[in-house]
Amino acid sequence: LTIAVSSASGAAGPVGAQTYAVRLASPVACYVAIGSTGATSTAVYLPANEPAFAVLTPRQYVSAISIGTSTGTMSVTELTK
Repeated sequence: LTIAVSSASGAAGPVGAQTYAVRLASPVACYVAIGSTGATSTAVYLPANEPAFAVLTPRQYVSAISIGTSTGTMSVTELTK
C-alpha cells in the first residue's frame, strides 16, 4: 500500500484480514495515524527516511499528513503472522 503524503491527510487501507503490523517508510517527515482515515498534527511523528513498525488490527486504516509543504509517497508494508 502507499499513501500520498502532503499537507492534506491521505489514507491507505484497510489493511488485510491477516495483517497485524505494518512497516512505514516515508521520504518526508510526517504525522501518522493508525485506525483513522485522517491524520492530524497530534498523531505520531515519523521522521523522513527512518522506517518504523506499528502494530494494528486487521482491516484498520493508516493515514499520514506531511509536516510543512513537503510531499512524497509513504510505503506501507503489511506484515502477517
